[in-house]
Amino acid sequence: MDRRSFYFIKFNIFIIILFIVNGLFIHDILKHLNDIHVSLKGDETVVISYKTSYEDPGFEIINNKQDVDISNATYELISDVDSSKLGEYEVKYTIKYMNKDYTLIRKVEVKDTIGPTITTTVDKVERSYCDNKLSADVEYSAVDDVDGEVTESVTREDSDDKITLKVKDSSNNESILEIPIVNVEKPSNKIVLNGKSIQTIGVGGTYKEEGAYYADGCGTKIDDNIDIAGSVDTSKEGKYTITYTSKTDNKIKTTRTITVKEMPKAQTAPVTGNSVIYLTFDDGPCAYTKRILDILDKYNIKATFFVTNQIRGYQNMIGEEARRGHTVGVHTYTHQWNIYNSLDSYWNDFNNMDAIIEQQTGKKAEILRFPGGTSNRMAKVGMSNIVNSVNNKGLRYYDWNVCVEDAGACVKSSNKQQCVYNYFVNGLKPGRDNIVLLHDLKSYTADSLERMIQYALSKGYTFKAIDQNTAQVHFKPYK
Repeated sequence: MDRRSFYFIKFNIFIIILFIVNGLFIHDILKHLNDIHVSLKGDETVVISYKTSYEDPGFEIINNKQDVDISNATYELISDVDSSKLGEYEVKYTIKYMNKDYTLIRKVEVKDTIGPTITTTVDKVERSYCDNKLSADVEYSAVDDVDGEVTESVTREDSDDKITLKVKDSSNNESILEIPIVNVEKPSNKIVLNGKSIQTIGVGGTYKEEGAYYADGCGTKIDDNIDIAGSVDTSKEGKYTITYTSKTDNKIKTTRTITVKEMPKAQTAPVTGNSVIYLTFDDGPCAYTKRILDILDKYNIKATFFVTNQIRGYQNMIGEEARRGHTVGVHTYTHQWNIYNSLDSYWNDFNNMDAIIEQQTGKKAEILRFPGGTSNRMAKVGMSNIVNSVNNKGLRYYDWNVCVEDAGACVKSSNKQQCVYNYFVNGLKPGRDNIVLLHDLKSYTADSLERMIQYALSKGYTFKAIDQNTAQVHFKPYK
C-alpha cells in the first residue's frame, strides 16, 4: 500500500470518528431537551373562599430531573382573579426557556365556603327549678359574608340540655350554634319580705310594718309564723333594722333596713352654672334600645333609662343598660292608666317592675318617673298622694324640662327625625341641668340621636346619667 492510499484511509477513518462523536453530542443535547418539564406548582384547579387573598404558587422547570432556577427563564403572568366576586378565573403563564415557548393555565374558582356567623346575647341559659322556665329569652342575629343579614332564616330547636340555632346561606353552607341549658338546683326555704328590704323615710314620715312570711325556695308560702324584732323611730335620723325569724326553723331569718333622714327639697329646672344634659329614655327596652346603647358607647356618654315591661322579650336589655354604666329607674310595669286608681294599684305596678330590675341588675331602683309625668290628670287617687307616698319611701322621681316630642307632635310629622332634632336643639338652655325626655320605643329617636349628640358637644354641653347628686326636676302635681 502506497503512502497516498494510507493517508486516504486514515482521513476517512477520522471523518467517520468525527461523525460518530458529533452524533453522540447532538443526541445528548436532544436528550437534555427532551428531559425539560415545565409545569404548574400545586393543582391546576384551585378553590378559594370568598374575600380571601389569593397568591398563585407559580410554576417550576425540571431539566434532567433537576430543578432549574426560574430566573433563567422569561415569563409573563396574566391573572384576573377577584376574590370579592364569586366565579371562575384564570391564571396564565407564558414562559420562554432554552428558546422554547410554554403556556400554562390554572383555573381558580372563588366560592362561598363559609357559613353565616351567628351571635347571641348569652352564652348559656338557666332553667328555673321552680317553674321550669328559662331565665332569659335568647336573642340572636346571623350575618353572612355574601348574603348579608340572614337572621330571619335562623331556626331554633330546644331540647332538655341545649338550644340549637341553625342557619344556611344561599350556597348551602350551614352554621350551628349551641347554647347550653343549665338546670338550677332546688333553692332553700326562705323568709319573703312584703315590700322592700331597704327603705328610706323622711324625718316625720310614717313607717308601716308590712310583715313577712315563710316560704319554700320557689316563694310558695308555707306559713306566717314569723317573729318580728326591732322598731323604727321616724322622729329622728338614724338607721334601723327589723329582724324576721321563722318560728318553724329559727336558723332561717332575714332583715329589713330602714334609714330615716331629712329629705332634700327638689329643684325645678335647677341652675347649676354648668351646661349639662341628662338624656332619659322612657317606655323601653325594645328593638331599638341596643342601637341607642351602641351610639352612647361611641361617644362615651352615660344616660338614664326609665324602663317598662311592655315588650317582655327585651327584659335582658335592662341588665345590659346597667352593665354599660347607665342608670336604670322604674317607669311602669304595664303603662296602663289604671295604675293610678289607688295607692295599692300604683305600688303593685311599681313593685312588679322593680322586681324585674333587681333580677336584671342585682339591685332595686332608686329613682322613678311617673307615666305622663307628675302633672298628669289620670290619677283617681290624686298625684299629690302618690308623690307623698314616694317621698316617704325615700325614692326620687324625675320629670323633665326638655321634651323632644318624639311621642307627641313629631309622631304626625312628615320628617320625624328633623322634628325630634329641632325640639331638642330649641329646648336646650346653657347654664342649667337639661333633663331631656326621649323614648327608645321610637325608631326615629334612635335615628336622630347621634346628630343630637354631635350638636350638643359642638356647643360645649356635657352629658351625665342621673345619680344621687342630680337635682330633681318636678312638675306641680295635679290635685
